[in-house]
Amino acid sequence: SWISRQIKDIETKLKMNVLEKHYGSFKLTPEGEKLLDSVRKIVYESRIIETLIPSNIHEAKGNLRIATTTGHASVWLVKYMKDFLKINPDMRISIIGTDESLDLQAREADVAIRPFVPKSMELVHLYLLSYPLGLYASEEYLAEHGIPKKPEDLDKHQIITFSKDKKITFGDVDWHLNLGCRPGQTRTPFIQVNSSLGLTKLAQDGLGIVSLSKYHEVLKGSKLVEILPDIEGPVIDIHYVYPKKLENQKRITALGEYLVEELEKESKHQDNIGMRVYSGYQG
Repeated sequence: SWISRQIKDIETKLKMNVLEKHYGSFKLTPEGEKLLDSVRKIVYESRIIETLIPSNIHEAKGNLRIATTTGHASVWLVKYMKDFLKINPDMRISIIGTDESLDLQAREADVAIRPFVPKSMELVHLYLLSYPLGLYASEEYLAEHGIPKKPEDLDKHQIITFSKDKKITFGDVDWHLNLGCRPGQTRTPFIQVNSSLGLTKLAQDGLGIVSLSKYHEVLKGSKLVEILPDIEGPVIDIHYVYPKKLENQKRITALGEYLVEELEKESKHQDNIGMRVYSGYQG
């Protein structure tokens, strides 16, 4: 009731309706959508000001909220935190692991480390690395079901996927559902799980064929076998993204610069040859 009174007060002052009933719930009117967009811009600008006023822009000091995928939050990004914080002891990190899209321009996070963020003139996209995807299964599964020799053979196999019903915002991770299929056809997943750790565990348990990055941390020590290695899978580019208005803030840029240096070193390791697919790529 309190919220209803606040909305009514806004509508009275603005002399327009911002909400309307819609199948037992409410939705924004076209005027409400415009108002929301304007308010988001005001909030964004105010938070930029809050960020700039108290800080020394040349020091890596203060809080940094990072939005990234659940897989990166639980496995990949965390492995860099110990050494980064040794170098930058005055930084305080908050990692938000989500596979939903977060609005950086609404300052839901300070930076994003994600495979896909919509391009914008108001955002800086710092390229980090590229992940080629491959197909994997356990020796146990292949011994029981046979080794696929060509893409069409996947029709006879159990396919493990990230998600079939939900739109994935970070690349075609379930490409093996359509690989070798006729146009318009797709396979039915045997089992689905929205977690790279979960995908790996299911594959290790001999439940089917899974798509994973060839350089994913979860593959190390998993004993999974790559199948159809000559088939070129999708390549997913990872960027470090932040508001352009904060590009002179060391607190914002320090982690991105650190990751670029570390990934450059890793790409030269014999186990990671080819990890950075586009050398010198700037996004």
